[in-house]
Amino acid sequence: MTTDLQSMKGLSMKKGLICLISALLVTGCALCPSETKQSADEAVVLTLASFGNDSKLRKQIDLFNREHPDYQIEIKQYYRCDRPEEDGINRLRREILSGKGPDLINYGGSYLITDVMGKYTENLFPYLEGEQSDFFTNIWNAFAYQDGLYAIPVDFTLRTYAAARSLTGERKSWTIEEMIVCYEEEYEKADGFFMLYPGETKKDVFGSLITGNIGNYVDWENGTCNFDSGDFKKILAFSNRFPDKLVITEEFSPMELFSGKKALLLPLSVRSVYDICRPQLLFREEAACIGYPTEGTDGTVIVPGNTILAVSTGSRHKDAAWEFISQFLTAEYQESLTDTLPLCRSALEKQLFSAMTEEYIQDANGRRTLKPKSEIIFEGEEPVNIYKMSEAQKDALSDIIQNASIASSFDSGLHTILLEEAESYFSGDRPLEETVKVMQSRARIYIKERL
Repeated sequence: MTTDLQSMKGLSMKKGLICLISALLVTGCALCPSETKQSADEAVVLTLASFGNDSKLRKQIDLFNREHPDYQIEIKQYYRCDRPEEDGINRLRREILSGKGPDLINYGGSYLITDVMGKYTENLFPYLEGEQSDFFTNIWNAFAYQDGLYAIPVDFTLRTYAAARSLTGERKSWTIEEMIVCYEEEYEKADGFFMLYPGETKKDVFGSLITGNIGNYVDWENGTCNFDSGDFKKILAFSNRFPDKLVITEEFSPMELFSGKKALLLPLSVRSVYDICRPQLLFREEAACIGYPTEGTDGTVIVPGNTILAVSTGSRHKDAAWEFISQFLTAEYQESLTDTLPLCRSALEKQLFSAMTEEYIQDANGRRTLKPKSEIIFEGEEPVNIYKMSEAQKDALSDIIQNASIASSFDSGLHTILLEEAESYFSGDRPLEETVKVMQSRARIYIKERL
């Protein structure tokens, strides 16, 4: 009788894989007798549950199906909604528990930690043993739950705050209190000093701060929250200092704003190696990715790309399912990423080497001109060409990637609750203490319903 793993041994791995070698694929538990081919000429269908459209995912499915004639992956679409009985995640969980669920799951860009809490997906750490040196293990460790990795992001972006080094000093992170003090000191020096770009209404400031650090106030594992804590009150009270509406004149210039030290923070999303160049271009001096205010850790938030994969506990073809996931961890795939960052160190090093190497264009007359590597666009400004990354910019990117430890815990429902209740405080209809009590009560109920 032939098992999935035995069938896989006969399949050749792509040449030049440096991120994962074939030995990685045979780790973990041995296949059970139920994981058996039905016949020599009949392909086993692996079902992949997907939330949303992902062109990269479909491309890899096509590749897998071509290279693995014994297995064929088919997509089954699920959708999230506000009605518990119809919600795709709830339906998926019911199917898995009943033994009718898929083999694979792609949670996509809407991934939440609550998606994998429970006996729904396999721990993927055993499959990753042995060949971890070429990966940023801190990235997938950030997505671990109770010492297990139940869904793996195959790429990621980083969300942080950037500021001029002359304003932040040598700090690499800060607390909410330190951030407020820094703002107050600079506000007293400059007339019309901004908190953040591009907007700083009460709602803008509050929404930005909680988007980045809401995980500091929620313990999803235990189903608790502390939105009535002292630090959260400070965020709410600080946000209330700003205007209800922001008026932007036609003369408004981000370049002038930051280079003139009239704004403290630039919300920064790092999707490619060139995004690390943005702050320095605006500040026209050394910039620091200081992160969201938090206690005891780097404040950079890791956001998974549109592909975050899991193996269902109900699958009878777990090794075949992992074979598919491993495609995303190959050098070939990781090096192809352009709008997200790779998990693979060597893939990132190749991207950085290219970014730091000048290239030239030669015209018909033999004249050579520098070739732009990337184009940076700021609202209301002329595009800026990047011809070469600096050593300092490379080091800055490497530093924030290797020190990042906070997985995005953004939950749109919870975010909406906090914004709704904050409005009552910002409008003067409800005092601070009463506001956080209502927030805490509503958030606690919501969190328990999610579990």
